[in-house]
Amino acid sequence: MKLLIDNRDGLGQQDYSEYFDAEHLPKLKRRLNRAAEMQAWLASGDAGFHVPASGARIVLQRDDGYKLFTGYLTAVPQQEYLGTTQSGAVWRYGLAAVDDSWLLDLNAPTARTPFVHRTAGDTLRTLTNDVLPGVLDVS
Repeated sequence: MKLLIDNRDGLGQQDYSEYFDAEHLPKLKRRLNRAAEMQAWLASGDAGFHVPASGARIVLQRDDGYKLFTGYLTAVPQQEYLGTTQSGAVWRYGLAAVDDSWLLDLNAPTARTPFVHRTAGDTLRTLTNDVLPGVLDVS
């Protein structure tokens, strides 16, 4: 399983798979008519470890490339001190993410009067122009 995170820092997607916390595997939560959620935990004592940023793009996928979850981190990772090793302190980072479907909630449809006493073509033209103006030729 791979965990790819793009912190939007110009470095692109980084592979965080080696930092998975073996005691806490990723958990996916899917519910009807709600955005899917994911929780994952990373553990690191590496000085070169970059803590994922809030709003970072996250992809959880199998080794064969099949994507199990795609979304965004909803908050700064929760940090928990685990102890000290010869190389330094070890921290656990709890990640909380929501899938891409929450973006659909940001684009609420415009309020309009009901489509009564109008032709189907006129209704379709109005709806398509509201969503993607000028993209669909309805002539």
